[in-house]
Amino acid sequence: MSEKILIYFDGSSIGNPGPSASAYIIQKASGEVMQEEGIFIGEATNNVAEYNALVFALEKAIEMKLKEIELRTDSELVVNQILGKYRVKAEKIIPLFKKAKSLLRNFKWEIKKVSRKEMKKVDQLAFATAKAGE
Repeated sequence: MSEKILIYFDGSSIGNPGPSASAYIIQKASGEVMQEEGIFIGEATNNVAEYNALVFALEKAIEMKLKEIELRTDSELVVNQILGKYRVKAEKIIPLFKKAKSLLRNFKWEIKKVSRKEMKKVDQLAFATAKAGE
């Protein structure tokens, strides 16, 4: 059986909207980091940055040929929209949501809302990337 792969993803927007970045960390359950990246996305809202982080992480996971993933975020909105509990209404989010749902078809997956404390490393990566890109 393959080891479960954890994917932490987060977005950061300085000003909301403002200079924004998306970040993800892909790691083994043991804590070994397999991949991490912060990507400056320009002027955006925090929710757009969060969704971009999810899309970027899923694209990287496909590239890495991962099959079973556990997504972790502190965004209640993203978790509940992906699980179908909340409707997606924001025009800028709809295409990102559709892309994420399409990419998820490549995996056996689950998504969990976790504490901000657990998100600290990926949050710092997203914020530093947004700050550097300002």
